[in-house]
Amino acid sequence: MKTQSVIDVISQGKAPIKEIHPENHSKIKHSFLNDVGGRVISVLVKPSDTITADKERIAQDNEYYDYINEDEFDIAFYYDFNSPPEVNALYFKKKMKADVMFYELFPRPGEVDKLNRKGYEAIASDFTEDKRITTRNFHELSEKFFCEMFSEYVSTSSDVLEIGPGQGWLERTVSPKCRTYVCIDIAEAMTKTIGNVANITTSVRCMDVASESFDVVVASLADPYFYPEAICEVNRILKNNGYFIFSLPASEWATALRGEFDASNKTSFVLSAEGTVEVYSLIHPEDKLNWIMDVCEFEGVKLMTASGAELSGKEISPAITKAAQSIGKEVNDLAIVTMAVYRKKGDINEQT
Repeated sequence: MKTQSVIDVISQGKAPIKEIHPENHSKIKHSFLNDVGGRVISVLVKPSDTITADKERIAQDNEYYDYINEDEFDIAFYYDFNSPPEVNALYFKKKMKADVMFYELFPRPGEVDKLNRKGYEAIASDFTEDKRITTRNFHELSEKFFCEMFSEYVSTSSDVLEIGPGQGWLERTVSPKCRTYVCIDIAEAMTKTIGNVANITTSVRCMDVASESFDVVVASLADPYFYPEAICEVNRILKNNGYFIFSLPASEWATALRGEFDASNKTSFVLSAEGTVEVYSLIHPEDKLNWIMDVCEFEGVKLMTASGAELSGKEISPAITKAAQSIGKEVNDLAIVTMAVYRKKGDINEQT
């Protein structure tokens, strides 16, 4: 592949954008990272179904894009043909801005997806309240919050999307009275555990969902996919002024358990059969969380933390007890779960 045209642009102190065949992206990325140096961001644009009677062409396009390994790309963008080009351009710009700003601070999105897909496929059948005491404690601490937020922000006319539903704890707990409730998970084995709820198996960073189609997006324990590109994708599928309601393991608990200088952003699950699996667990202190959400075009509405005191009388996970001991705190005083509501900024029509 000839790269001189790209080199010429770089030599002028500019950032080149080059359209290439998807099969060649790894070649050009490898070439510039090793021979020229600098930062290379590879982008895959996945089109939605076009409004056309050419069903054979649609089938061919879908087959082609299904063949491409999305994990190999830094940004995967769902181009919604049912939205104006200006709207697609705005959402793409948001993703590019976030990726450039946070490039050095987060693992590559494709690597996050790859590890999470493998991990949650393996752990799906084991992901129960009885077997995962830590997860159960997180749920117990956030149950009241989610019930109150559903009461406040979800109505019978709302379209709701849940990301990472596990085995359906949140939907069972809040029993949402809404128009539609859809669940998305990256692991097919996980979507098969949630019963009769409508579900889609797809990456959170590039959902096969039309732009601006949901009033509320919810996530209990959002840490496996809490990175900028995925958050920008939540922004894309939310209607104007829609709400993102979620919980995360608290930074104090995670830092106490993993160590202050652990930059792996991962956690492990022990399998019932044997062995362990790893998944990403991206957890942020409140100031960083607000910064990330602001860059991804969200504004804060509510942000609160639940401590171990609210687990009084319940079985406490060894991971929580260990974390408290490691920093010389009582479990009652340890921040364990962060819960938040953010609103999508502004009116999309004002920005285009």
